[in-house]
Amino acid sequence: MKLLTTDKKNNVLDSMMRLLDENREGIIKANKKDLELFQKED
Repeated sequence: MKLLTTDKKNNVLDSMMRLLDENREGIIKANKKDLELFQKED
């Protein structure tokens, strides 16, 4: 990680945070589906 400046790292983290926030509903929906499938396998 020393190859990147702090500003670059912060920009990457900001981008990741924005993408996660923009896709929040889809991610939560997919997680719920995964949990339901996992519980059915028990």
